[in-house]
Amino acid sequence: ILKALGTKTKGNTLKMFAVGLGIGLGMNLLCALIAILHGDIALTFHSFRPVSFLLVFVAVLIQSAAEELICRVFMYQRLLRFHCKPIVAAVINASFFAILHLMNPGITPLSVVSLFLSGMMFSVMIIYMDSPWAAMAAHAAWNFCQNIILGLPNSGMVMPYSVFKLDAASATDSFAYSVSFGLESTITASVTLLIVAGLIAWWGI
Repeated sequence: ILKALGTKTKGNTLKMFAVGLGIGLGMNLLCALIAILHGDIALTFHSFRPVSFLLVFVAVLIQSAAEELICRVFMYQRLLRFHCKPIVAAVINASFFAILHLMNPGITPLSVVSLFLSGMMFSVMIIYMDSPWAAMAAHAAWNFCQNIILGLPNSGMVMPYSVFKLDAASATDSFAYSVSFGLESTITASVTLLIVAGLIAWWGI
């Protein structure tokens, strides 16, 4: 674990961390924009408190990094030690990642699919970018953007502090927004995750 998290791992650089932040932020903003343009949600500015913003970002980064530590560092590395192929290790840890969220409020079959795909995308970052730091950053940026910047449910949960607030939302789920679970439980999110994972694999080859 320590070896995978250290700077001896080729992709563990500040540049890759920044790339991970950009990937997570960009994906979430794209999914939100599609939901807004489709008329599923409307957002209004609530407040920006710099100290709260930074403190919550650190908290989200720690929480997201902990999930990555369990799934994409410890479990993935152990599976490789047991001579699993990288793709097999990726599928197993992505499945475990989805299972960890089964008790979240508003969970649906599509949510589980999307969570599995997000686990696969983070695994692809490990495989092709050789960077747990990038996976941790992307995971944190997705959660932070959705929950704290946009004020939308993240895996079914809403935080008391956010920069924007949900002003209006459609009464029923659509391809771009899930009323109970947020942006994650959608076809849009699933397709976005697949495309980004494919681009990372193509870029890393």
